[in-house]
Amino acid sequence: MDPSRDPSASVKRSVKSNTRSSKDSIARLADDLLRQSLTRKPDIAAQEASTLKAKTPRSSASVTRSSISKARGSSAADELLRASLVRDASGSGPSVPPSYRTHNNVPSPLSVSRVKDSSTISAAYSKSRLSALKSEVARANAAAPAYSKSDLFKSSCSTDILFLIDTTYSMNSYIETAKNQIRSIVKEIKEVFLNESNVRVAVVGYKDHGDEPNIEFLDFTTSVTEVYNFLASLQASGGGDIPEDVLGGIQKAINASWMQQTRCLIHIADAPPHGHALHDYEESDDDYYRTASEPHGLTHGNLLSRLVKLKVNYALLRINSSTDRMALEFGKSYGGGFSGRT
Repeated sequence: MDPSRDPSASVKRSVKSNTRSSKDSIARLADDLLRQSLTRKPDIAAQEASTLKAKTPRSSASVTRSSISKARGSSAADELLRASLVRDASGSGPSVPPSYRTHNNVPSPLSVSRVKDSSTISAAYSKSRLSALKSEVARANAAAPAYSKSDLFKSSCSTDILFLIDTTYSMNSYIETAKNQIRSIVKEIKEVFLNESNVRVAVVGYKDHGDEPNIEFLDFTTSVTEVYNFLASLQASGGGDIPEDVLGGIQKAINASWMQQTRCLIHIADAPPHGHALHDYEESDDDYYRTASEPHGLTHGNLLSRLVKLKVNYALLRINSSTDRMALEFGKSYGGGFSGRT
């Protein structure tokens, strides 16, 4: 049988032909749909409205793609992609990073305001305080007595000097030398300051308990003649045991009329005070060996403290070693702030 005339073979060929035709039609339809989707123009008006509404800068990726499309030529697919990116941007909004501020480098407006207010208050307070201090100084100057230049010179050079002298018989060979030394000191002070300084001199002569007079005293004076006359009246006499009434002489010196800012006490002696703490002698050599056992009951610690409070400078003109223990103990009370000379 001729295959070309066979009905079943004809049907098979027809089915194959229809199948191939259907596949081709589907392929063409898919191509048409794809082409239409790629060549469809976007809604330009909606895109522009969305872009105007967002007013946000495009991302770096969009800018890069835009520059590439311009170089290669724009296509409908690129425009669709750009429109899609713009719509996404308009819907979600740009991601704006937070401002970078720390409490260290950027103060808040409130803190700045507080600093300004504090500075203003501090400046106002300082100005007010300075004005008050100036007023106080002006009132003090007005209340202070007026000084001429000569008065200021006298005030700065003025001195109170008190000579404390042992006048017992053991000082017989030294008494005249001591008197001459005092006269020389007074004269030199007057000459150094051209007789313009206000130098006052006082003298205390002391002996021992039972002597009469026990204490001889000339209060502060500016008269050189008066000082010389008093020195001439002093006689070396009396004294029993080795120690003398040094503490009684110091008490008299404390009660003198100290006035000037510079104050000096010059002690001339060849024997220590009573009391075992102030000399190295045996008890048999001291009638008042026990501390504070003298008739007046004085102690050196209390007397020296009073001299320190009066701001009186103490100096010992040492004649022999018997006064070394006294000088050491006096120095403790003065904190080493007095001098001793031989």
